[in-house]
Amino acid sequence: MLTPPNICTFARVALVPLFVLLWHTVHDYASIATASVFILASVTDWLDGYLARRMKITSAFGAFLDPVADKIMVSTALVLLATAPPVPISSFGMAVPVCLMIGREITMSALREWAAASGGGAHKAVKVNSLGKWKTALQMVAMSALLLLRNADHLLGDEPLLLEWLHYATWLAWLMLWVATVLALWSLANYMSGVWHFFRFPGVPKPPRPPRHRRGSQPLRPAGCHLQQLSSAPRLAQRAVWAAAETQQQGAAAAALASSDSEDRVPPGCSRYTVSLPKPLGLVLEEGKGGRGVYVAEIVAKGNAAEMAPEISVGDELIATNGLTFTTEQVYNDNIVRGGETYVRLNVRNNDFKTVMAAIGSIKPPMKVVLEFQRCE
Repeated sequence: MLTPPNICTFARVALVPLFVLLWHTVHDYASIATASVFILASVTDWLDGYLARRMKITSAFGAFLDPVADKIMVSTALVLLATAPPVPISSFGMAVPVCLMIGREITMSALREWAAASGGGAHKAVKVNSLGKWKTALQMVAMSALLLLRNADHLLGDEPLLLEWLHYATWLAWLMLWVATVLALWSLANYMSGVWHFFRFPGVPKPPRPPRHRRGSQPLRPAGCHLQQLSSAPRLAQRAVWAAAETQQQGAAAAALASSDSEDRVPPGCSRYTVSLPKPLGLVLEEGKGGRGVYVAEIVAKGNAAEMAPEISVGDELIATNGLTFTTEQVYNDNIVRGGETYVRLNVRNNDFKTVMAAIGSIKPPMKVVLEFQRCE
């Protein structure tokens, strides 16, 4: 527990009562001493992180105590600055950014605690980002300057020109504190947008953001696509599932994935066969005319289909395949949300071409893709 990074953190906590004592000390150099203690605490904040990375020392207790020590010191300094701000800042002018900053810190503490308990994507969404680091740097510089300028006029004299420059410096430090406050609220909004999905749908993974489609580029999923090139099909599958979870209408369509075999009888003069192929399949499937049906357009030479399922022929209709779906269903804000992965039979005729491709793409190796074809004379 007494590692160098943790010792720096303990020292930062121990500096808090010294900081308060020096604040209330009646002395010409009290503001310099108070600012020095705060700057020293800021240095230990940087130093413990540097030592932890340099020495590759991490501990659960250190991960807990480090943000707590930061918030204790910063909150204490903000509250004291709000009670006795440096001239010419008014108490109200200092209290507004102080309240916003402390409110943000309390909200972030609660948000990180909830995200840690939730785990998974929620925990990753609240990790410190570059915006938060800029906020911390500006906040430390602004607060150090405000603490240093608190009684500077008593220390340096009361010459009018000097006082004017000190007031300019105080206003500049106050504006820097406001910039840090804006960055703090901005970063909070980013964190909230990152976890908002997990508030609405607890325990359900967040779907990946679809790639941008540039004008003039090839569409994401052409009508006839090579199954060897469906490397991003699992993402499309997850997006398709979440599209079904967003509205009642699409949720009802997703429920039709596991259609019964009784609704899909073999017509006279036709026969069916089933094959199981590992990825890549070595097939080119295309959508039928008028958007009806999915057919074999090409069999890749020396591909898995050609070598492992010679019974497949060009023109055979794909009747069913297996796909990933979910076993549980809950309703959040009038939206159907599903969880629990399971593989089911997908009736191709009841779904569009993109959904079929997404279902095939959702199969995770080493599990094989089950394809049921129909051939009519």
